[in-house]
Amino acid sequence: MSFSVGYKTLVKHILDVELGKSQQRTSSRNDKLTRNQYIYAAMDGIYVHDLYLLLEEEIRHSSSLNQSFKSQMIAMCNRQYERVTNLN
Repeated sequence: MSFSVGYKTLVKHILDVELGKSQQRTSSRNDKLTRNQYIYAAMDGIYVHDLYLLLEEEIRHSSSLNQSFKSQMIAMCNRQYERVTNLN
């Protein structure tokens, strides 16, 4: 079974923040970001960090998940967080 949820939905559900998508994309012909796009990117990083902390904590303290599954989920959260925060 596969389950997928989008980032925008996750932020709304867990953090109760409505993300606008108007600044999410930039034209490939225009490599300069607008001020609003920089703000969007900065807030995106904050939300990713907050989601990571909340989800990791929820997984660690869940009594309905077995230990092996918890370990796998925490490792996946860590990998995803590192991938997002280490964009070089």
